[in-house]
Amino acid sequence: MEAELGSNPSYIWRSIMAAKPLMKEGLRWRVGNGEQVRVWWDKWIPSSPNFQVESPVANLGLQAKVAELIDHNTRSWKSNVLQANFNPQDRRRINQIPIPRVQESDVRVWGWDKLGNYSVKSGYHVWRKKKLEGLGERYIPVDWKRLWQLQLPPKVRVFLWKWGSNILPTGANLSKRIREACDECPFCGLRETQEHILRDCDWAGRIWRPSALGTLFAEGAEKSSEEWLCDLIGKVSDDELCSVVMALWFIWKERNNQYFNNPKMEENEVMARAEAYLDEFRLGVAVEGPARVPRREVRWEKPERNLLKANVDASKLKEGGTGLGLVVRDEEGRVALAAARRTRVDWEPEMAEAHAILWALDLLQTHAPRPTLIESDCKSLIQKLDRQGNIETELGVIVKEIREKCSERGDVCWRFWGRGGNAAAHEMARVKCRWEETELWLGSPPIFILNVLERDCNGTLPV
Repeated sequence: MEAELGSNPSYIWRSIMAAKPLMKEGLRWRVGNGEQVRVWWDKWIPSSPNFQVESPVANLGLQAKVAELIDHNTRSWKSNVLQANFNPQDRRRINQIPIPRVQESDVRVWGWDKLGNYSVKSGYHVWRKKKLEGLGERYIPVDWKRLWQLQLPPKVRVFLWKWGSNILPTGANLSKRIREACDECPFCGLRETQEHILRDCDWAGRIWRPSALGTLFAEGAEKSSEEWLCDLIGKVSDDELCSVVMALWFIWKERNNQYFNNPKMEENEVMARAEAYLDEFRLGVAVEGPARVPRREVRWEKPERNLLKANVDASKLKEGGTGLGLVVRDEEGRVALAAARRTRVDWEPEMAEAHAILWALDLLQTHAPRPTLIESDCKSLIQKLDRQGNIETELGVIVKEIREKCSERGDVCWRFWGRGGNAAAHEMARVKCRWEETELWLGSPPIFILNVLERDCNGTLPV
């Protein structure tokens, strides 16, 4: 972060240095032992808009470290210290941060990425978001959900996305990235922006003016691609929008033919060809119809012989906080263990599911130390558990502990299973037990999930 641009930087190094202010802005701490992180001045709260506390300085000193907020014996936050120094919003956010069970150092992570790693992709998205926020009232978000559903060939939808995002490889866009690139229009010599080559150039005008879409093109004059697209979305039907996009794609295609000396069309042919191509595509879709894949009903399935199956779930509670649920069954469907817990910590869904699995592993170790398959209906979490390498965010702390626990035992694995097969654990996660205590049922299930267990076993409850 201390490197300088230098006297004769390459394009790559210049690009890296241009991103440095953004990278610095997005860097924050992931709390380990808290010894390096200053409470009032550093960025360390992942769910805070600027990663910092919002409470005014209170009883803690100006240079207080986060380590002073942690009970290092129980590996938990000191509730009395949080109560005395932070507002309710900050207390809620701090309590969401997991403290590693094994003491480790604080780590710097990239705060605007789900895995905590900086990438060109995540950096670009943050830069673009900030740029659009800077436009204020002038910025009208594009309804991409509607646009991706338009009846257009996939390659034309990709063109639409590039056009709406102003990333078509026009001369103007290329010259921003490549110093030697020419930004002149191949037809008139003016600066080749998207708006110019697709609409405002005399060459493009000779293509669209005589057509039925001429009025819509003329109304877009002096508007950026994004503004014109938003304007079209608000005033025309999907069919008309498809016609405009197909026309633009054919104009762009013809520009490329001219640019690369490919066979060319007459100017009066371009719009007719665009209309014919769209009609042909619509006819093909109408004849074939959308491909329909029958949805398989997800149900609970019995584990293999000599294997336990642990269904785990987490639920956001109406009264605030999070509920955790666990149901462990054998190859006959008999309940070996059921458990419920309520915690006042209001975790995000993925973090809650991770805590539920870690909690379940502790219970399995004590009450059912047999080979076990853990099933969760949180697909994104299971994908992260399967992922090679570390996850640098707070979620990564829990993922790491889950992996280590399973590795130590050697006879526990996990997999994703749909919500329909996880109904019993879901019911357990909604049980109103005492706060911060685990309620257990060993050998026999609680009455309130009997109907779910019976349904899972095709109407016959095993004895």
